[in-house]
Amino acid sequence: MPDAAARSEFLSIVGVEAESKAATWSEMLEELAAADLSAELAREDSSVELWDGIAELPRVIEAGTSSIGRPVENVVLAAARADGELAQRDVRLLVLSGGRTDFYLIAVPSAQVRRVIELAQGFGGSARLISQADVDAAARPVVSGYVTAPAAPGTSAPGVYTPPGAAPGFVPAPGYTAGTMSYALGFLAYIPIPFAGLIIAGIAMAASKGSVSRRGPVAAENARRAANWGLTVITVVLLTVILLIISGTIAAATDARGFFPTGLPILLYFAVAVAHLVVLIAGLVSTSSGRVFTNPIAIPFFRAAR
Repeated sequence: MPDAAARSEFLSIVGVEAESKAATWSEMLEELAAADLSAELAREDSSVELWDGIAELPRVIEAGTSSIGRPVENVVLAAARADGELAQRDVRLLVLSGGRTDFYLIAVPSAQVRRVIELAQGFGGSARLISQADVDAAARPVVSGYVTAPAAPGTSAPGVYTPPGAAPGFVPAPGYTAGTMSYALGFLAYIPIPFAGLIIAGIAMAASKGSVSRRGPVAAENARRAANWGLTVITVVLLTVILLIISGTIAAATDARGFFPTGLPILLYFAVAVAHLVVLIAGLVSTSSGRVFTNPIAIPFFRAAR
């Protein structure tokens, strides 16, 4: 029979510090449900019910994710995708056996998955990550240009992004993105209008933050970072224009004939244009692979939510 320390540890990992009187696995499942620490779902549910079920779990709230629900997916495929997205924030979804419904989920920190599985076994129950078998059993065609059949075991469908930590065979819903569009808009900088092109690109990158952020937590983070870079570019270009005006005035007043001082702002402008291109390419490579792109030289106008 589990001792009081094991019961308290289990609940603490799930999301609260609480005393527990559960002596069996069934009693622990009842306590989880009573404390809103679990999501009880039927396999015929959709991703809308999945999100409604997990959105209030303490660890999901702590992870700060946006809505993952998409009505085209059934609950198992949606849970596999949600697990992949939550893994970006070091949270995993575990399936518990023996619940009152088909698909009984809890959210735990990634580093404590193994410990939760051990504690569940100590209660005579079981906890596990969403598996390939779950995905295969639930897979059905997904529309709008992604996949039309489940991937082979242990693989992803060709051309389909699988985020780190997702269950094998994970199938994304239509519209899933890691924020690539935010960096693609940056190529507006190369409209052949000096200075204006970079400003237009920066505005577009910053303006896309709201719409791109609604496509999942990875997209939201990449959109935030892309917006920071867009505003950084705008700031530097405006400073360059001011420097150009000042240096031009000084050159006219002193009758300067050489490249300097007016050449310095021009060099800065070209340096920004080159840096912008490097950032765009690196950002597109990272986001197309489903990763968050880190840009250490961007000014943090928008900071990550705490």
